[in-house]
Amino acid sequence: METKDKFIITINRQFGTGGRAIGEQLAKRLNVRFVDKEILHFAAKLLEIDKGVAEKLSKKKPSWWDDFVNFCTTTTNNISIENKYDQIEPTTRQLFYAQAKIIKEIAEMESCVIIGRCAFDILKDTPNTLKVFLHSSDDVRIKRITGIGNMTEEKAKDTIKEIDSVRESYTKAYTNKFWWDARNYDFTIDVGKIGVEKTVDKILEMAPFFINI
Repeated sequence: METKDKFIITINRQFGTGGRAIGEQLAKRLNVRFVDKEILHFAAKLLEIDKGVAEKLSKKKPSWWDDFVNFCTTTTNNISIENKYDQIEPTTRQLFYAQAKIIKEIAEMESCVIIGRCAFDILKDTPNTLKVFLHSSDDVRIKRITGIGNMTEEKAKDTIKEIDSVRESYTKAYTNKFWWDARNYDFTIDVGKIGVEKTVDKILEMAPFFINI
């Protein structure tokens, strides 16, 4: 599909909805860049930490220490993103700033589909940006997770609860918005009702009502 203007599609999703597969298919059909884990790896380089450390940090809930670091580093006016980095120990807040910087840089360069990482809020003032949220019932998500990996139903339930909780806390801490609030997005889709393929179709069908593609 040929595109007329540079555009961005951000996809936030509950764990187990197939968001990554949907994002990949969407980017492929639009012939644009798919952006996901490379953001974390670029952020690790920016923070000068091992990518394994960054991955562990991305799975942590924000803590009081992050807020303390943020308070200390924002008491001086006109501090750049780089100046927010603590030289002793990286925090989830520092990782957020690094990823936000990279997301903005990618969005300035080219059309793309971006998965998660609060891109819906980071790019809220970026023209021609579509914001989508994907959700499904727990039963549908458990079935999908157990079907694609060696995971029991009980483990799938625990994993869904844990990852969704981290995403919710992360979003609230750094955007002051509720991750699941439909008002943050242009539209939401219940993937469990229509499946992965038709979700991609539906996003492509709805997108022209919100952005130029």
